[in-house]
Amino acid sequence: MSVKECDHHKGWRRKIFRRIFWGIVIFLFIVLLTILIIWAILKPSKPSFILQDVTVYAFNASVPNFLTSNFQEVDVWSPFVYGTNVPVAPYNFLGLSQDQSAGNVLVTIKIDGRVRWKVGAFVSGRYHLYVRCPAYISFGSRSTGISVGENAVKYQVLQRCTVSV
Repeated sequence: MSVKECDHHKGWRRKIFRRIFWGIVIFLFIVLLTILIIWAILKPSKPSFILQDVTVYAFNASVPNFLTSNFQEVDVWSPFVYGTNVPVAPYNFLGLSQDQSAGNVLVTIKIDGRVRWKVGAFVSGRYHLYVRCPAYISFGSRSTGISVGENAVKYQVLQRCTVSV
């Protein structure tokens, strides 16, 4: 006896594969559309840093091979950057003492840390943050800055920083 196939059951495998394929395509489209909408609403961008001004409390490169410095950046975040009798290589000391006598010093401020992003109740994982701010500070006479105390002078810098996340 031969087995007869009816026309009703022909191609059922092709129909199942076609439905699975279009189901996956529609699911991926919905996921990508959701990601696009969230990105358009949040508009993520990396943080930016600007060094606006520097207050110099002390800068002394007169003791051979030692540097004493004390700076502050007054902004939203204003840490003190200081060092007392920091050992300096002899060839760097000559350059620093020449820069000090000329009244111009190039200082590079670096920030290295971790950040997390928060949107509503969602908190992201930790990302590495690296900020580099080269600042050319000219602190020769008090007339080029604003005197804010006995030994402190504030200088305008306005330097953009590079940020890597």
